[in-house]
Amino acid sequence: MGESESTPATAPVGGGLFARILMGILGLLLGLLMIAATLYRILAEFGRIDSSDIPDDIVNSLQILQALYYLVAAF
Repeated sequence: MGESESTPATAPVGGGLFARILMGILGLLLGLLMIAATLYRILAEFGRIDSSDIPDDIVNSLQILQALYYLVAAF
C-alpha cells in the first residue's frame, strides 16, 4: 500500500525505452547542428564562402539553428 494511486506498479522508473530513443535522436540532431554551425563559421571566417554564393533561405535557417543551439547550450 506504499504506492500512490496515480502511478501503476508497472510504470517505468526513470523513463522508458521511448524516452531514451528520443533523447538519443535529439542528441544526434544537436551534434549535427553543432557541426553545421561550426563549419559555416569557419568557412565564413576564412572568406571561402561569399554571401552571394549561399541562398538566403539557407543562411537564415543556419542563423536560426545557431541561435537555437546557443539557447539550448545556455541551459
